[in-house]
Amino acid sequence: MRPSATDASTDRKRRLAKLAFAMTAWAVPGSVLLYLVEASLLAVLMVPAVGLFYVGMGTVWLYGGPRR
Repeated sequence: MRPSATDASTDRKRRLAKLAFAMTAWAVPGSVLLYLVEASLLAVLMVPAVGLFYVGMGTVWLYGGPRR
């Protein structure tokens, strides 16, 4: 006996629902992980930038800036 068109349609919908659930289940932890990687990378890049800024400002404060 051949499966009817409605069986195929239901099966297709079921497979799409499974796929959507799997994509959602992977997307949430994936995006959290991506956020953590991005935040840590930004922190690693910002520490030397802020450090250099303060070294520069300290140098300007210490030596009084450009001479006239």
